[in-house]
Amino acid sequence: MNTVIVGVSTDTLKDQERFTKMNKLNFPLLADTDQDVAKAYGALALSGRANRYTFVIDKEGKLRKIYTEVATASHPKDVVEYVKKELGKK
Repeated sequence: MNTVIVGVSTDTLKDQERFTKMNKLNFPLLADTDQDVAKAYGALALSGRANRYTFVIDKEGKLRKIYTEVATASHPKDVVEYVKKELGKK
């Protein structure tokens, strides 16, 4: 669908690599150990960890949708449907 997926977490790079391998992810996870990205997107929890949010950003860099509730079983399908419907037109 001509898209890019990137995960961001406040965990260390070593933890990210372990998680990526264990879950067989096919996209990169970025280590935001200084919490700058999580803070900038309003995704930093009081615990100091990033909330599990999804941000859909279009090709022009415009934030199109924020998912603050993520049900891991259905979330990938939900996001794909949104991208096809709302961004596939471009």
